[in-house]
Amino acid sequence: MKQVSSSVLQLLASFCNRVLTECGKNDDFAPSASILNVAFKIFQQNVDSSGKVVLIYLYEGLKNQGLWQSTRFWNAAIFIALQEERYSRQVIPKYNIFYISAQETQENVDAEAEFQDNIAYNQLRFHDHLKNL
Repeated sequence: MKQVSSSVLQLLASFCNRVLTECGKNDDFAPSASILNVAFKIFQQNVDSSGKVVLIYLYEGLKNQGLWQSTRFWNAAIFIALQEERYSRQVIPKYNIFYISAQETQENVDAEAEFQDNIAYNQLRFHDHLKNL
């Protein structure tokens, strides 16, 4: 999370909107997926009339982008996120595969399949939430 001033947030929103427009025109979704992730980490802090602190995220300045309504973008964003998470959570076995019984091997395969399913479910749920903001 990074707090910035109002002028910096507006400038970032302007630059990001320009990049997102070009990404949409060129079907280049990797940069737009990165911007989506960062858009919920950069914010400005305001105090409303009742004295309550309000955080305004970069996403507020980007949410009207036509790209966010594109099914192709969301498919690409979910795919990119899945690949990144699978890569970052890659587990290398610490055992010698030649000394494992068939039952242990099947248990490992089942556990890995469940692990991959959980990654996919979590990414789908997260991106569905973002899509509906």
